[in-house]
Amino acid sequence: MSGRALTSAGYPPEVVAKPHIDVENLEGRDPFETDRLLDMIRFSVYYPKSEGSTFDHDYYRDKHVPLAVKTWGTSGAEIDKGLDGPYVAAVHFKFASQDDLSKAMALPGTGEVLADVANYTNIQPVVQTSEVVG
Repeated sequence: MSGRALTSAGYPPEVVAKPHIDVENLEGRDPFETDRLLDMIRFSVYYPKSEGSTFDHDYYRDKHVPLAVKTWGTSGAEIDKGLDGPYVAAVHFKFASQDDLSKAMALPGTGEVLADVANYTNIQPVVQTSEVVG
């Protein structure tokens, strides 16, 4: 990116920006309250079970999700391996705002993340964006 300032992790600051919080003054705060202040939007991807579907959990955990985290500049992700219920797997990413999520989805590397899906599953994923309220 010619001439653009990047964070120490190599991402544009607008993608990883958090709402203004006095991070020097978090001592004594409930950690759950701090998480709510930092991340307000959850972007989830679900993989519904279906007959004949395939899903490589190792590839997903070791390669695909880290690629998405690196591309979008998130602090990490929660990965679910379905044991019971309608989904074989799911992943949840947190963003400070809907605008930050939109900016992350518009990054050039998002195409690579989407193309990588074929490397671990033949399932059409279902996505949901949620506001974290508690």
